[in-house]
Amino acid sequence: MDSLSQIVLQVFAGSGAAEQGTNGGKNRGVERHPEVVKARQEVLAKLASLLDPSSHSEDVIVSSLTAVNIALETSRENLTAPEIVILQNDLCKYLLQWSTTSDLHILALTLRVIF
Repeated sequence: MDSLSQIVLQVFAGSGAAEQGTNGGKNRGVERHPEVVKARQEVLAKLASLLDPSSHSEDVIVSSLTAVNIALETSRENLTAPEIVILQNDLCKYLLQWSTTSDLHILALTLRVIF
């Protein structure tokens, strides 16, 4: 596994929540660390930008698609509203563009992210 994948795995699958006890521990809620939330948003935004076919090589696209897939499959927490906006805007736009590629490796990775 390459360094980018390791970073994505740590940010999305790592422990980003601190449990808070209320009412003597009977009702336990989860509060997110703001640093982790911000890091997740920044990583997701950067990965989405790396999928731009007009700006990046196929090697970068393959690495980015793999990292996006890791982020979405390993995330332990629900996506935040800003993360959903990133997915709905740039990420979806680039995934649609890559879904028409004739490169089978990129197409397979794209479909894996989509489904």
